[in-house]
Amino acid sequence: ITEQDVIFSELADLIEAAEDMAVSFRQQFRLTDVQQELFDLIHYSEAPEGMSLHILLYGSVGSGKSTAALGYQIEQMLTHPGCEILGARRTYGEVESTLWRKALENFQKFNIPYRANQKWTTIHVANGSIYKLTSAERTATSKSDKADHLGSTEYSGAILEEADEIPEEFAETLVGRLRQNVGVKRKVVF
Repeated sequence: ITEQDVIFSELADLIEAAEDMAVSFRQQFRLTDVQQELFDLIHYSEAPEGMSLHILLYGSVGSGKSTAALGYQIEQMLTHPGCEILGARRTYGEVESTLWRKALENFQKFNIPYRANQKWTTIHVANGSIYKLTSAERTATSKSDKADHLGSTEYSGAILEEADEIPEEFAETLVGRLRQNVGVKRKVVF
């Protein structure tokens, strides 16, 4: 057995484990009828592959909007190793009290192996995917039409909670960053 054979065998095991995680998540993650309609809308969209979908979720507090958006993006992270998803709210305090807390709860609830770095508000999934959380207020600049702090990072999707409070230049720049190529066919911004 060559070193290359060992590497390919380990890679095959990693891919199989990643797929098992995704299947397990899909089986455990329970959608309401409305959330299922959302997932169907995305999965069966006639929009060309590679085109990003911008979906506005509207509903009362506790209606399941954030749960559906996070569930969809977790599914993408588990299905596509190396996938990077951005989560944003207006302020860092809001990021910590909502997106960060909810993400950790879900990763724990569904037994998804991860490493969390609260200082950088990132969650690294065992398959190499990353959920990066940021404050749009900190990221957006008044001197530019770009959200400079986003840099040239490429993403496969995003969750912009309370999008009406997020600076327009942040959202516009983010759309240009939805170009990561790890197999995600529909890059979705909630």
